[in-house]
Amino acid sequence: MSFITYLWNLDQIDINKLEESKVSQTIKQYQEQIYKKLIQDLDFSFKHKEYKKILIQVPFDHIRWFLEILKQEKQNSILRNSDVEIVQINHFKIANEDNISQTYEKYFDYITNFDRFIEIFSTWKEMETFAKNENHRKEVSQAFADFMKKLLSWIVENPKLKTYFPSQEQADLENMSLEDFYKLYMKASSLDWEKAQLANEELVKLFREYDYIKIVWENANISFSIKWMWARNSVIRWNYPGCEVFSAPVKNGVDGWIYYPNETYFKFSWDTAKWLYFEFKNWKLIDFDIKDDIINKEEIKQRFLEKFDEQEWNRYLWELAFGTNPYVPVGVKHKLIGEKAFGMHFALWRCYKYPEVNNGNEKASIHWDAIRTLKDDVKVYFWKENWEEILVIDNWIYNKEICPRLYKFSLI
Repeated sequence: MSFITYLWNLDQIDINKLEESKVSQTIKQYQEQIYKKLIQDLDFSFKHKEYKKILIQVPFDHIRWFLEILKQEKQNSILRNSDVEIVQINHFKIANEDNISQTYEKYFDYITNFDRFIEIFSTWKEMETFAKNENHRKEVSQAFADFMKKLLSWIVENPKLKTYFPSQEQADLENMSLEDFYKLYMKASSLDWEKAQLANEELVKLFREYDYIKIVWENANISFSIKWMWARNSVIRWNYPGCEVFSAPVKNGVDGWIYYPNETYFKFSWDTAKWLYFEFKNWKLIDFDIKDDIINKEEIKQRFLEKFDEQEWNRYLWELAFGTNPYVPVGVKHKLIGEKAFGMHFALWRCYKYPEVNNGNEKASIHWDAIRTLKDDVKVYFWKENWEEILVIDNWIYNKEICPRLYKFSLI
C-alpha cells in the first residue's frame, strides 16, 4: 500500500467520509487558528499572483479538519480562483512500502503538473526513520534523496511553500508541552510580513554593495567573501513561519574559525551537543571538533566525520544566512523554525540553487544548518575591497543608521 493518497480536487472531496483526528478542544482551536492564518497569509506568500493549479500536501492525521477550514477560507483568499488538489501523506506507512523509488518518481511527476506546491508536514524525522530494517532504510534514504534532488531543481522556477506543523513528537524534543509549542509557533507566525519584507531589504542591499562579511567575537574570527553573491529576501515565500535573508559565500571565500556554544541539534543522528568548533580555509572545512563534555561525544563526532567524507562537496560551506524573526526564540531544535531566530547560521552540504546564489551549491549530498546563539558580544562587519568598512551588528543589535527597520526588530 502506498504512503501517498491522492484525494484530488478539493471541491469533489466528501469530507464526511474522512476520519477525524482525536485532539483536545484547546489543541483543535490552535490548529484552526494556525491554518486560518496560513491560508490568509498565502496572499502575501504568492505576492498577489494567482496560480491556476495548486497542490497541497497535508499530514495524514490533519486531513479532515484542514479541509473543513480550507473550504471555509478559500473564497476569501488568493486560492478562490485556483483548482486546488490535495495529497495526503502517511509517513508511517513507508515502513511497508516495497516500490519506494517508483512511488517517489510517480509523486514527482504528479507535482510537476502544478503551478504551486504547498508542503505541510508534521513529523520531524525523515521518512527513512520509519523503515522496517537496515536494508530498507538505505533504499528509502536513497529514494528520498533522489526525489529531493529533482524537487530542489524544479522549485527554482516553481516555488514551494514548506511549513512544519507542531506535533507531540517535536514538542517532546523541545522539552515543551504540545500546547506551549503551539503558542511558540503561533507567535512566530504573527510577525508583520510586510514590515519584515522591507526590513530584510536592508540586508539584501548590503550584500549587493559590499564584498566581504566578517564575524568577530571572543569565540569566532571568520570572514566570508560575498562578491557577486546577492542575497535572497525570504519572508514566507518558501518557509512558513519565516523569515531570513540567505546567500552563499564565493568559492574559496571562507577563512577562519567559529565556536557554537549553544546547543545544536543534528537531524541526521538525533543527537544534541554544545561547543562545536569549525575551522575553514579557502572555503573548505579543515577541522571540526566537539568541546562539549558528553558521554557519546566521540560517537557523534565520528558520525559527523562520516558525513563530511561521504563525498567531496560535503566539507564546503554553501549557505550564509541571517534569521530575522524576533519572535522565534533561540534554541528551537527544529531547523525550519529555529533558523529563523534573530541571529545567523551557515549551512554545510547541499543547498538550494538560485540565480543570486550560484556556486554549484546543489552538489553536496545533504543540508545541515548550524544556528548560532545571540547572547554574547558579537560584531558583524561588512566591507569592500578598498577596505571601506561598516559595523552592521553589535551584540545582535543592528546599526540604527544603516538598518533602521532591523534595528527596531532587534529591540523586540
